[in-house]
Amino acid sequence: MPSIVDSWIDVLRGYHPLWSLTKAVKVAPASEANAKIGRVGRLNSNGEWVAGPGTAAEVPMIILPENSVATGWQAPDFTTGLPEGVRHCLVGTGAYECQTTEYDTAQSYNVNDVLTATSNGLLTKAGAAMHTSWVVGIVSYAQIGEGINFFVGQAGPSGQNVFRKNVLTFYTYFHPKTA
Repeated sequence: MPSIVDSWIDVLRGYHPLWSLTKAVKVAPASEANAKIGRVGRLNSNGEWVAGPGTAAEVPMIILPENSVATGWQAPDFTTGLPEGVRHCLVGTGAYECQTTEYDTAQSYNVNDVLTATSNGLLTKAGAAMHTSWVVGIVSYAQIGEGINFFVGQAGPSGQNVFRKNVLTFYTYFHPKTA
């Protein structure tokens, strides 16, 4: 049985619930199955969240958890009690350092690798390159004990959080596909 922490994102730095760049968006019906916490998407022409990479200058939107006492997450007050089908998203143009469970675990990651998104919204370095792909982040380096859900084990770009879920640490960084 899945738990609340199977899909997760922990914003380590740059986030404050009152003044961070976030947006409440409706999820497009075709993307509902991929609208998990920590997944990356963008807005379509109807203003709905769609999983996966953009084709050009579509701004990345990363799904955040809603307020939760159990996890210690605090979302902006205006997102409490969102309507059905609406998700609270971190706008990927802000300066944030995050850890997410939603990444391509088949890849090995190094600090400063550029990241894009798969068609279902997972972060990946596969096919990610400046100018020729939709870049949404750069791999960072986690220290032990960082974050609400504490990075445990060895320090590095990827590892496990306190829930024993694999996580990747990255900076949000948006570079649109230009070629």
